[in-house]
Amino acid sequence: MLGKVFENLLEVQDRKSKGAFYTPREIVHYMCQESLINYLCTELGINEDNNNISDSKNLTKQDIEDFIHHSDKISQLENIATDKENENSKYKHIFSDSIKNNAKAIDKALEDIKICDPAIGSGAFPVGMLNEIVRARIALVESGFLPEAKKRTTYEYKRQAIQNSIYGVDIESGAVEIAKLRLWLSLVVDEEDIENIKALPNLDYKIVCGNSLLGVERNLFNDTLFKQLEELKPQFFNETRKSEKRRLKKQINATIEELTKDGTFDFEIYFSEVFHEKGGFDVVIGNPPYFEYDKKNLEHEMQIPLLKKSNYYNLAKGGKLQAYKLFIANSLKNITKEDGITTLIFQNSFLGDTACKNIRKYCLDNKVLCIDSFPERDNVKLRVFENVKMSVCILQVKKRNTTKNDYKFILNIWKEKYMINKKVIKYTKNEIQLLDPNSYQIQDLTAIEKNLLMKIKEQQNINVSCSEGEINMTFHKQFLTLDKKNPQVIKGAGIQRYFKTDNMSQGILEYLNEQNYLEQNKGEKSKHHLFCRIAMQGISGVDDKQRLIATIIPAGYYLANSCNYIIRTNDYDLKYILSIFNSCLMNWVFKRTSTNSNVNCYEVELMPFKFNKNYNLILSKMVKKILFITNSDDYQQNKEKQDVVKEYEKQIDIMVYKLYDLTYDEVLTIDKEFTLSEQEYNTFKI
Repeated sequence: MLGKVFENLLEVQDRKSKGAFYTPREIVHYMCQESLINYLCTELGINEDNNNISDSKNLTKQDIEDFIHHSDKISQLENIATDKENENSKYKHIFSDSIKNNAKAIDKALEDIKICDPAIGSGAFPVGMLNEIVRARIALVESGFLPEAKKRTTYEYKRQAIQNSIYGVDIESGAVEIAKLRLWLSLVVDEEDIENIKALPNLDYKIVCGNSLLGVERNLFNDTLFKQLEELKPQFFNETRKSEKRRLKKQINATIEELTKDGTFDFEIYFSEVFHEKGGFDVVIGNPPYFEYDKKNLEHEMQIPLLKKSNYYNLAKGGKLQAYKLFIANSLKNITKEDGITTLIFQNSFLGDTACKNIRKYCLDNKVLCIDSFPERDNVKLRVFENVKMSVCILQVKKRNTTKNDYKFILNIWKEKYMINKKVIKYTKNEIQLLDPNSYQIQDLTAIEKNLLMKIKEQQNINVSCSEGEINMTFHKQFLTLDKKNPQVIKGAGIQRYFKTDNMSQGILEYLNEQNYLEQNKGEKSKHHLFCRIAMQGISGVDDKQRLIATIIPAGYYLANSCNYIIRTNDYDLKYILSIFNSCLMNWVFKRTSTNSNVNCYEVELMPFKFNKNYNLILSKMVKKILFITNSDDYQQNKEKQDVVKEYEKQIDIMVYKLYDLTYDEVLTIDKEFTLSEQEYNTFKI
């Protein structure tokens, strides 16, 4: 309820500018439970991939999952199990013996956990983590696994967790106060006798107002001040006398002021005891803000130079500077301890946007545990955030700089926020690198599609070089003319499959004042018009059936920057490359891996072209026949010629499938309209 209150206190425009949106309860619950499971697995030395049946000594991840997911029912179920066990010794407890035999270690790990939400908002995540910790510890006691701890109450567990485990930061002072209030209310609600309530824990140095993305460098000159803070804070938290508390607070504030100078928030200053003890937090969890840094915004303009000096800025670079990318980078690099868990919810574009390739690679270079994707953005009842039309994802990653590329993680694609229906995709880091070595896209593929893409990618043995058209229609506008005596500038709309056209769907025919252009442009690309080259449309609709459209342009033509092109080398015949580029197979590969409407040069260079001497001869001859037909003056009006070309294209598609050794079932995955029978395909000879 307080979360809703906080969100409603912010004006609509204020919410949009700050990217502050209330996280649904079911999402908070899931993120908190998964974070706690991953933390316990790490702390107790459990292999995350080990889900085998446990014995009485060895814990598995499945044991921990069962324990956390059902800890709210454990006392009732275990008491029933104990009663039944007295009657029949063969009766088994709900939870494995390994939980009972490791109860002390589990309880100790839960007692010692340090949690931080770097964008705490209304406090949903800290309160959620608090409830999960307390529920699990009480379950250990009430199940009889910790008989010596029977006297501890829910209130005492919560007080201990609030005082020792929960930390948070927010740039909004109102959010900080609501988060504190929420924690206090969650504590006092569990004490029935008001006379027994102790002084509330002081949260002044636990839930703090500040900018999580800025910081202070630790060095030899301020190291003594850091140590002084670490000594003062425990005294302050435990002190109940008002006068002594005021004195300690004054001393702490003076130390912080001396360290920060200009009042900059810093995790290692405000939460120095955590970094001294553990080197960072066990769990960093939250919902970072979703806004872009705008240089027209005075506050943003002042922050950007400071952010550029940080040790994580380069990880978040790419495209527009987004707050959520900075939060991921800072959380994982600086706030989370080694082997700690970072669990954040943010924009779904993280999975495939090329602007996210730096932060995506950094996460993969650590150890991604699981990603939950929620692509729904239009249906207000099914999308995660009611008040923002955005698809989101949840990232769970362990801070561990690993050179191992064979580790596994799961990508869950959910249909709705209630997390009922999902598609599960299993990935290894190796597979991500093979599918997209340039930007590490994490793609929404079925298992069949993924395996097929891997098979095709692994066969690549040709590297092509792709360039953007040499004539920039804006920067080179001064050289453009309508005089047909000059060389033509071919635009993207003029490129079709196996032919160029002057009857474009948009724009006009333009020509180049070649002499003036060449006098002022001496670069390598200014000579490329002298060569025959493959030219392709640089933009095509994401939902277009045919994304790849190209032909061969003879020497003497210039290309606009709405085209891309490939120049021949001695390694291959351009007609052979064109046959593969325009094939149904390569179009399918591109549609599965491209995330926007551009046909980018780097995407073309990553295409899995495969050279085969025999196929090179046959496919090149077939393309030569096609080009002969399409270059005839009446081709665009002659249906008979167009039908002949379509038949040639079908033959090329079959040959390309054979080139890549595809089975009949694999062909049907790519081409639902494939007309050959399985027998016809298997007996097809080139």
